[in-house]
Amino acid sequence: MLNNDYTADIKKGKIDRSNFEANIRFLEGTELLKKDLKILEVGCGAGRLISDLTQKGFSAIGFDISKSLIIEGNMRYPDAMKFLASGDSMPFSNSTFDIVLSFDVLEHISDVQGHLSEVRRILKTGGFYLFQTPNKLTNMPFEIIINRSFTEYKKYHCSLQTFWSLKKLLNAHGFTLTFSNIPIMNEFIEQKIEDVFGSTGVYLLKIVNPDKLPIPLRTNFYVCGAKK
Repeated sequence: MLNNDYTADIKKGKIDRSNFEANIRFLEGTELLKKDLKILEVGCGAGRLISDLTQKGFSAIGFDISKSLIIEGNMRYPDAMKFLASGDSMPFSNSTFDIVLSFDVLEHISDVQGHLSEVRRILKTGGFYLFQTPNKLTNMPFEIIINRSFTEYKKYHCSLQTFWSLKKLLNAHGFTLTFSNIPIMNEFIEQKIEDVFGSTGVYLLKIVNPDKLPIPLRTNFYVCGAKK
């Protein structure tokens, strides 16, 4: 499970765990978010996305396992309804939500089978699980280089998936999948790469643009899972 103590990152001003700009582009592209639907974000962090959706008039709430991020979010985004909970045991009744969201969360949940069972349980019939998760084929080498270890990344990225394993996993839990073509290259990604590889890494990204790769080889999967 994801380390839930973000105190050090918060002190450095690093609040967002995910690519907010790309996530919004994905959600808008699905054209599924309606004002009369109930929306839940799993792993909402400090609540930036929930705040954005709330300000746009959507009925959205979120939860996160990190107490430090929830506390920080209460100061930064006081209009965002969020609370402490875990993604593999959700405190909601069956068929509560029309849409469940998660961004950079699935790969951190050790009991991914239990998580997907919970998502399906709390979704209404015909509901959607909209999420983003990194590609195992590209993320694993990246994490090995960062950690200088072949095993360290498994402590926090314990459920990385490939294009094919993700399809098999979601289909087994009664979801029909659609992968979206979402560009991720922006300031957030460039800064992340520069922090690790310096300006050389950013330069190489522009030569080998991950946004131009086939979907199965993309660095991140944006998925719409429709509950059957």
